[in-house]
Amino acid sequence: MRGVIPDATDSNGGPTGEPSTDRDEAQRDIQRILSSADVCVLIGAMTMSAALKDCLRDLRFNGGTIVAVDNVDHNYHADVAFRLRGPCEEIVSQIFAIGPNSRVLEDGSVRTYFPGISITSKGHSRHIAYAGITPLPDNTIPLCSKSYVDLRPPLISRPPMSKVELLALTDEDIVRLCKTSPSLTDTRLCRALLLVNPIYLLASNVVVKVGSACHLRESEAKAQALVREQTTIPVPEVHRFFEHEGTAYFVMEYVKGDTLDLCWNDLSNWQKLRIAFTLRNYVRQMRRICTPQTLQQAPGPITADPSHPLPCSTPSLGEYPVRSFTSQEDMRDWMNGRFRVSEYLYGERIEVPLFDDSAPLVFTHGDLCLRNIILGSDGRLWLIDFGSAGIYPPWFEAFGARDNEMFAIPKLWTAARKIAVGEYDVQERYARICQHAFSHGLGIPDPGEGWDPSSGDYF
Repeated sequence: MRGVIPDATDSNGGPTGEPSTDRDEAQRDIQRILSSADVCVLIGAMTMSAALKDCLRDLRFNGGTIVAVDNVDHNYHADVAFRLRGPCEEIVSQIFAIGPNSRVLEDGSVRTYFPGISITSKGHSRHIAYAGITPLPDNTIPLCSKSYVDLRPPLISRPPMSKVELLALTDEDIVRLCKTSPSLTDTRLCRALLLVNPIYLLASNVVVKVGSACHLRESEAKAQALVREQTTIPVPEVHRFFEHEGTAYFVMEYVKGDTLDLCWNDLSNWQKLRIAFTLRNYVRQMRRICTPQTLQQAPGPITADPSHPLPCSTPSLGEYPVRSFTSQEDMRDWMNGRFRVSEYLYGERIEVPLFDDSAPLVFTHGDLCLRNIILGSDGRLWLIDFGSAGIYPPWFEAFGARDNEMFAIPKLWTAARKIAVGEYDVQERYARICQHAFSHGLGIPDPGEGWDPSSGDYF
């Protein structure tokens, strides 16, 4: 299939702002390309010259197809086979099955290149309208795209370290090296509002995740090592975890690639479907992981001693760490109490099934969203950030995969995550209601079973 995306033209029939000689040459090029084209895609708001309309009419007469994207000359519609709406970049890449190339210009704008066209976006706001094209609400660079980039200097890392070299480093050596290592922390708008632990590129194959000892815990390293030992899921190798003067340091393998929140909208629907079923396989493997906690059905982060459970910190239980639990029944009773607090805050009874404890506790990643999945340079799909992992009900995985902190859920991610983790719509609704109590009712005690929110009485 061959096609062309002609430029906008002015009322005189030539491309806007071009000298007469250039207009004539551009017109001849368009006529030459259209004379042998099978498909012509018209993009953006444009006024077509009589000569261009004649070329398109000849194309249709010879069995070709004309596709219009967005607001192409509403006076020209008779020969258009069908119209497409949506972000131009997404539609063009799907039609031609090509990957766009983007780079940032000196003025901060982003230029996206396709064969035969370049689209320039201005500024760094969340929604960026294409220059030269009528800015429609959906005519923006998708947030989960490589086109949405910022200006950052290239990373200059140290040469790769062998395991022997890494073992030879003391904890103090690693602390000192972090101070002179480039940071991988993402500071763009889509992540700037999130509290993320800084990650330093210690060498070209080693990174160090740094955080306060109360937020970055050894249970994350244990969960990551557990997945690597008992499954075939690609996860970074754990090298070391230690604390130094109240700060925790997690040393692990560096995986080259892009997290899915940066490239999801650049993938074809077929690629997204393959990722969904790959994740489905990963989730099934994780649910088969066996630990003393799964045997004793002790919920919470990974620990060597289930009789001493750790405080829980996972999206399904809110944005702040909560207490530890001795059993699934203990967790159920506590979370149902938070549900009743949410009813109190809303001032009404909410008809939804309570905590689902029908399935045994399993290993869950807990935060299986786009930013924690890497499409590696080696072609494999990697899982990272096991800070929310632990032994929890299976539906906790579904709520964590929602990516509740994103401004907008990318197309097809909802379908993909449901393929991966299963359908838990009712349980997700229950968890969403509980979030209100987790965020706004921290100091409010459980009103108890049988309390009527409509009575207005509480204390």
